Amino acid sequence: MDTQLESSEDVHLEDCTTATAFGDALGAKFAYSKSGIICSTSTPPVSASRIQTEPSPEKSIPEPTKRSTRSKRATVKQELLDSSSAGHARRSTRSTRATVKQEVLGSTSTTLAVTEVKRKVVKKKVAAKTKRGYAPPEQYAHLQFLPEFIKEGLDILFCGINPAVRSAQIGHHYGHRSNHFWSCLVESGLTSGEHVTALDDHTIADKFNFGMTNIVERPSAEAAELSKKELAAGVPSLLRKIAEYRPRIVALVGKVIWDAMERSMKDIGVTIAKKTGKTPFPYDIQQYKVVHQLQDGHEVSETLFFVLPSSSARVAAYQKEDKIKLFALLKRRLHEVKARSMNTSSMAVVPTPAPR
Repeated sequence: MDTQLESSEDVHLEDCTTATAFGDALGAKFAYSKSGIICSTSTPPVSASRIQTEPSPEKSIPEPTKRSTRSKRATVKQELLDSSSAGHARRSTRSTRATVKQEVLGSTSTTLAVTEVKRKVVKKKVAAKTKRGYAPPEQYAHLQFLPEFIKEGLDILFCGINPAVRSAQIGHHYGHRSNHFWSCLVESGLTSGEHVTALDDHTIADKFNFGMTNIVERPSAEAAELSKKELAAGVPSLLRKIAEYRPRIVALVGKVIWDAMERSMKDIGVTIAKKTGKTPFPYDIQQYKVVHQLQDGHEVSETLFFVLPSSSARVAAYQKEDKIKLFALLKRRLHEVKARSMNTSSMAVVPTPAPR
């Protein structure tokens, strides 16, 4: 069947903007029948070549108001967060700088502390290296000897090693302010609470029945500056004083004195007890005595020996508190001797040299 298209080239489309609209328009302009296609349009024909399918311009669709508000809030919040982060970063930087500064200062102080410790160690090593040795008498010949304070029938005769430099300078026993002798004497109760110092050394014989002497007369800065011969030479002199004045107890202020006495007693035939193991030395009454001949008017029949550590503050092994306890023990032993409650029968007898 032959069909003819009327006005095939002159089709007018008014409002077709797309290809799809163009097809719809054609369907609206033409009517179909069994005999063919009849155009039903009454509009003026147009040329098909003039039809163009131009896209419509895109219009910007604004977001809803709520979404815009949220967006603005989110933007402001993000800005605040960013500014806060920047401020935190600045604070963190300051904190880091402060921490680094503190670490530097801390390391510096630690270094200084270590340096101080090293200096102290060096000083101790230097002091150890410069430990005093024997000093001849001529070195301290400008210093005076100290007087003895002694009388017959003393309760305690204190015997020191030798006068120290300060004692020789002021003319009083145990005269250095760091020496523990006088404070131990008072705090132990031996003076019945009465305060005495080195300036009162000449009064203790009459006040408390205590005496003062030394095994070596010449002064020195330390006991280490004395020779063993000098110490040994002082033992016979001390024993003569004991035989003459008959004290109840001789308190040796310094173990070095007892060591010299043991050597001397061994030389004259006195049996010395053997030391076993590492038993610490007993600072107390020793197992030796001097026996006196019975004479009218003499109450004291024997003299005992009590050993004390040196009262010098340089003796680190025995602090002041330890020495006070030993002085208090000396006081108890004196009471026992005076009460005749101490058994001395097993003590070795130390012979005394003939009087001069």
